[in-house]
Amino acid sequence: MQTKNNFLRILLFLAASMIWGLPAMGQQEPQNTNSAIGTNIAGSYYFTSDWMLLNIMPRSTQWGANCDSCTLDLDENGWPRSIPYGTPIGYVYTGIFFDNQGHYPTGQYTVLYEGEGLIDWDGAVKNEALSSPGRDIIEVTNPSNNGIWMAIMQTDPNGTGEYIRNMRIILPGGICNGDIFTYHEDESTCQEEGDEYLSFVDGYENGTLFFHPLYLADLRKYKALRFTNFFDINANPMDVELTWANRPKLTDVRWGTGRGAPVEAAIAMANAVQADPWLNISIRAS
Repeated sequence: MQTKNNFLRILLFLAASMIWGLPAMGQQEPQNTNSAIGTNIAGSYYFTSDWMLLNIMPRSTQWGANCDSCTLDLDENGWPRSIPYGTPIGYVYTGIFFDNQGHYPTGQYTVLYEGEGLIDWDGAVKNEALSSPGRDIIEVTNPSNNGIWMAIMQTDPNGTGEYIRNMRIILPGGICNGDIFTYHEDESTCQEEGDEYLSFVDGYENGTLFFHPLYLADLRKYKALRFTNFFDINANPMDVELTWANRPKLTDVRWGTGRGAPVEAAIAMANAVQADPWLNISIRAS
């Protein structure tokens, strides 16, 4: 049984390399070949100032609700299946970039989700003309220390199990000519004839883009990446059994909850900059 489990884990690592093998898209010579230094990778939290992930939902705050001592009905990935009763109305909310001194980009963010319901925004304005069911376009014009807040005002309104879930909030911008290390605010900066622009939202959805180019460009000089904080090893909850089955997954609503980020994301990051991953595992893991 142990051999089988190890084999499955190896397959998972290989799958991460193939799905998010980012260097294959814009293959360039590594800049860390002669490097003798490594770096720690920070956790994915709402207050950090880095632009690590193109999908910023995993760095959101814990869910809040405008009710006293209510318990949220969450699915296995952490999405609320219903809205608790509140006064005067009920809603569930979360924040991103809160308390990070307004260090996040202006522009059009693309919000993709499954299910039915009503979403309200603070710190961003929904562009009604460009939005459609399952796809909100929100405009950020004035980043502040208050960040961006999202409230689910209504979910699964018809009682069919179609609650809002699998939300991806994609940063504005893109890349040109498959260069994953150079950030372009929009298509207009791909100025040479024959340049090919790929927006972050299209690249994320087709599985070729996951990390922000500015972040990857900063990592390129490091030979090793240490993921202690990324995995939140020192904050793993004491009351949760750490098994392979309940490990952090890519489908989790957020990664800054004391459980940390998925190992697949760490491997994808190391692959992108062709660095050696230093993978830390809790001593309480089975």
